[in-house]
Amino acid sequence: MIDDEPAPFLRNLKTWPGNVDRWNIYDVVIPGVLLMDSGSAPTGTGAPQGARVDAAQFFGCQAVTPETETTSHYFFQQSHGFALDDPSVTENLTQSVLVGFQEDKDIILAQQRILDLAPDAPMLAMRMDTALASFRDIMEKAIAEERTAPADTISPGGSNAELS
Repeated sequence: MIDDEPAPFLRNLKTWPGNVDRWNIYDVVIPGVLLMDSGSAPTGTGAPQGARVDAAQFFGCQAVTPETETTSHYFFQQSHGFALDDPSVTENLTQSVLVGFQEDKDIILAQQRILDLAPDAPMLAMRMDTALASFRDIMEKAIAEERTAPADTISPGGSNAELS
């Protein structure tokens, strides 16, 4: 997002005199690891081209491991690449991430309860679900390839895919 207001949680971590350019870059490692590079930098300093001048940059890793048909283990890590000498930034970021994940967890659990009531109901695509739809397509292709490939040709590391 170019020339946008800083994200609300970021206002507690870093301030700039004006708007920022924001980025969210995700790499997905199939079947269930998400690597994230995100952040903000003052508008016009080159963030879209990869410059990170006066930036608030974040790095995350999320890993999902299925446990049962309807439950998963969810592991996550979040770090930052600025104000490394200020422990209050790390603590503030930790609390923001935990609040966000709790909100997500509440929604995911509510969705699961609805799916349990009508497991055959079709999914309704929404514009904001584009990355999720791409992930599902990639997973379906990877599963189909695995099912048709001879056992000695399947890579133990799986395959990699990138979502934008």
